[in-house]
Amino acid sequence: MGGINSGGRNKKSVEQHLLEGTFRKDRHGQKPQSQTEAPTCPGWLSLAAKAEWRRVTPELKHRGMLTKLDRVALAMYCQTYAHLRKAEEELEDGLTYEYTNKNGSTNRVQKPEVRMVQQFMKTINTLCADFGFTPSSRGQMVIPDESEEEDPLDEFLNTGKMN
Repeated sequence: MGGINSGGRNKKSVEQHLLEGTFRKDRHGQKPQSQTEAPTCPGWLSLAAKAEWRRVTPELKHRGMLTKLDRVALAMYCQTYAHLRKAEEELEDGLTYEYTNKNGSTNRVQKPEVRMVQQFMKTINTLCADFGFTPSSRGQMVIPDESEEEDPLDEFLNTGKMN
């Protein structure tokens, strides 16, 4: 059960359980230490992907939803978004083109970019849900309140010391 393309649900990370408010120490172990440093943008991303990276990273970091471990997933989202934009540009003059076969008959054929756009949108939809980019995925997440103070019990459990 779970895993990509297995037909089952993918296992949620501890961070995802924390965001959704379903974290339980007895099931998920200790809370991960939050990282305040966002991942760096990979140099291999296209210009459009880098622009998307710069657009979404500050908000994800502000919400405490981004760590260095998210670099690859965020890069995949940004690059797929850039590919989607490029494919959409190819469709500006229509979804089909005329094709003449060797017998001389002419047919209207769907451009390959139509299928590409569908695939990119499917991938983006999955990644958007993982990062809380959609209204429904945000509704399932509990964003930590920045003004909340550290719970002394959590501090004691993590360090063994009470302040």
